[in-house]
Amino acid sequence: MLILVRKLGPVLGALAFVTAIITIALFVAILAVFAPVNDSGGSGAAAAPVCTPGEGPGEVQIPDEYIDFVEDASSVSGVAVAILGAQLQQESGWNPKAVSPVGAKGLAQFMPGTWATFGEGGDPFDPEDAIAAQGRYMKYLFDFMEPHNRGDDEYHVKLILAGYNAGQGAVASYDYDLDKMFNDPAKPDYKNQTQHYVEVITDAAAGNYTTGCTDGGGGAGDVVFPLPKGSWTKTSDYKSPHRPGHRGIDYGAQCYVTDLYAVTDGTIVRTGSASGFGQWIVMKSSYDDVDFVYGHMSDSTDFVAPGEKVTAGTKIATVGTEGRSTGCHLHFETWNGGRFGGTETNPGTWLKDNNAEELEQGK
Repeated sequence: MLILVRKLGPVLGALAFVTAIITIALFVAILAVFAPVNDSGGSGAAAAPVCTPGEGPGEVQIPDEYIDFVEDASSVSGVAVAILGAQLQQESGWNPKAVSPVGAKGLAQFMPGTWATFGEGGDPFDPEDAIAAQGRYMKYLFDFMEPHNRGDDEYHVKLILAGYNAGQGAVASYDYDLDKMFNDPAKPDYKNQTQHYVEVITDAAAGNYTTGCTDGGGGAGDVVFPLPKGSWTKTSDYKSPHRPGHRGIDYGAQCYVTDLYAVTDGTIVRTGSASGFGQWIVMKSSYDDVDFVYGHMSDSTDFVAPGEKVTAGTKIATVGTEGRSTGCHLHFETWNGGRFGGTETNPGTWLKDNNAEELEQGK
C-alpha cells in the first residue's frame, strides 16, 4: 500500500495542481461576468445608470429609448418635456404601432392630413419621426395660440393641447375661451373628450420630470452664475414683499458690456422679442427638467439661436434694458418642468443649492 501511494504521489500532486488552476480560472471567469464594464469594453467602474423619468405615482413616465427624442421635440416646440411625454402617454400609451378607430397613427396619433403637413416625409409609425413631427406641430400650435394666452403660460399650454385634440379652428371658433368651448351643450365631445384630454395631460405633467439619479455631486453638474463675478448687484428679489408677483431675480449690471452666461449645458429654446422683457432667451438644461429665462437684453439673437446646444459658461448675450425696465439689469428665472407648463422656483435658491460658480468676465 505504501509503495502504491509513493507511485501515485506525483500523479496526485499533478491533479491537485490542475484542480487549483481550474478553480482559479473559474473564479476569474465569474468575476469577469459580474464585473461592471466601461465604454471601452474592459472591466472598470460601473456605468452611469439609465435614468427613467417619473419614478413616482402621477408623474410622467417616458421610456428610456424615447427620452432624447422628446427632449429634442421640447427644444423645437418650446413646450415642456413633461407635457410632451404626458401627451404621448395619453395618445398611444407609448405604442408606436397604435392605430385609432378613425385612422390616427403612431405614438403621436397623427391623422393622414396633419401628417402630410408636419411629417416631412417620415413614417408615423417610426418613433423618432413621430416625436419630431409632434414637436413641429406643437411649435405651430404654440405660435398660433400665443396671442390668445391671456398672459398665462398654463392657459397657453391648455389652448395648445385643445388645438392638438380638437383642431386649432375649433378653439378659435370659441374666441379661445376654453370654458365656453368645454361647456357648449351642442358639442358634448369637447367636454367629454377634449377637456378630459387637456386635464389628464396637465395633471400628469404637474409632477416633476425626475430622473431618479444624480451626478456624483448630487447637483446639476457644472453650474455657473449667469453674470460675471463682481459685475452685479441684486436689485429685486424673487417674490419680494413689495413685488409678490415677481417670478425671478433682477441683477443690476452695466448695459451692453456685461456678459450673460449659460448656467448649465443645455439647449436654447427661444430667443427674440417677448412681452414685458422686450427680448428674452429661454434655455433648457441638459441635467434636469429645468428651464432658465433671461430677460431685457438687446442682443438675444446675436450669439445663440433656438435649437443650439450650449455648454455651461457660454456667452449667450449681454445685459440690456429692453422692455418694461427702469435700468440696466438681468431678469433671471428658473422653472421646474419647463418654462411652458412648469412651475417657477426661486432662482437664488436653485443657484445656491447647485453651487453655481462665478466666472470672471470674458472667461
